[in-house]
Amino acid sequence: MLSREEVQHIADLAKVKLNNDDLDKFGRELSAILGFVEKLQEINTDDVEPVNGGTFLENVLREDNEFDEPNKSFSDKFIANTPKNENRYLKVKKIL
Repeated sequence: MLSREEVQHIADLAKVKLNNDDLDKFGRELSAILGFVEKLQEINTDDVEPVNGGTFLENVLREDNEFDEPNKSFSDKFIANTPKNENRYLKVKKIL
């Protein structure tokens, strides 16, 4: 099990303040996690091929195309219904 000093050092690195009860609690929990990692290291992975990314799917989204002329009327109607616009651009308040 991790000592209280080791748990406090980890908490200091993470910039987390722990009281005495928390030191004991997290000491037990961190020790359990490290014990589990030690068990994982015992597994023989010699015949397992490495995986990078976990999936072989590629981007399935459509290409981003500019709207044709028929949809331009929709844009014009949309812009016309905005409170402020100029030269087919919407005018908004500064946010910075």
